[in-house]
Amino acid sequence: MPVLLLSPRFRDDSIALATEASLLSWRVHRAEPLLALGPVCV
Repeated sequence: MPVLLLSPRFRDDSIALATEASLLSWRVHRAEPLLALGPVCV
């Protein structure tokens, strides 16, 4: 597997995946207050 780790393609995929994960966690973090207020609004 060391060859994969040195491959630019693999590295780019890892960066893309990490970015996607951080964006998703940020989105969830931003949505938390809305989810907490959801039952109150309804």
